[in-house]
Amino acid sequence: MRLVAVCMLALLLAACGSSDDEPAAEPETAPATTTAPGATIGPSNGPPEEPPVPEEGGPPPAWIETPAGSAWMSFGRYCWGDVCVESVQVTCEDSSVPQLDLAAGDAVRFHLDFEPDTAELTLGADGNRPEVVTLEPSRTMEWQGDYDGALWLAVTSGQDEVAY
Repeated sequence: MRLVAVCMLALLLAACGSSDDEPAAEPETAPATTTAPGATIGPSNGPPEEPPVPEEGGPPPAWIETPAGSAWMSFGRYCWGDVCVESVQVTCEDSSVPQLDLAAGDAVRFHLDFEPDTAELTLGADGNRPEVVTLEPSRTMEWQGDYDGALWLAVTSGQDEVAY
């Protein structure tokens, strides 16, 4: 199994692989529906903790769901309404980054509290050669792939935009 961390600070989402040399911190996540490789995701009520709060007038919170659990996504850069915020890029080495376990081929589901017009998932956002995957915009979007590294979800809704 590969560990993927969901970076949840400094207003940015990044998922990062970790080596087998160091044990990862145990995540605080919702109960898993299944953890078999290539697992799908069952019904979920969202992460157990309170969602992050954006600057006044900022975008609604969003969360990520995997077969092993779920977590609130942090706000990255955004212009939402009359509020624009730039964030500092975080790294997965930060000790406050929770861990979510993923196996190759597991599904990842993103939950938004609004209907987006566009949605892009950037794989390798922390490297020199990121790959951008266009997702079908929806309040709930699913992506499945074999990927190890940082990822960011960027969506637009009208004139508003946010990166998680």
